[in-house]
Amino acid sequence: AVPGYARLARAATLAVRSAEHVTAARVLGFGPVRVFLGHVLPVTLRPVVALGAVGVGTVMLGAASLSFLGLGAQPPAPDWGMMLSESRSFASRAWWLVVFPGLALALVVGSVTVLGRAARERMR
Repeated sequence: AVPGYARLARAATLAVRSAEHVTAARVLGFGPVRVFLGHVLPVTLRPVVALGAVGVGTVMLGAASLSFLGLGAQPPAPDWGMMLSESRSFASRAWWLVVFPGLALALVVGSVTVLGRAARERMR
């Protein structure tokens, strides 16, 4: 997944590099490190953080899906997908074995997405 983040960061950097506030900072005599850290990096990080938040949720769901199919973590390693897979046969008698791992997975993925959006908004 690193190439996607690198492309996004490069595109955002190239877009902001020619912005007026970056040019003004250069004219005022700021060094390249100060211009990058103070004017380019904050604008560049916003889309990368947003993509990262969505990416973490996607990776978590992908790992749980692979474990559900038996292609992920193997016992005795704890994994929500494996818990869901093993509890399918008990769903009619012990519903909580299915509900709680699925609910935990959904809550964590949703929380990561909300935190990523909040971090992006805070960076503005």
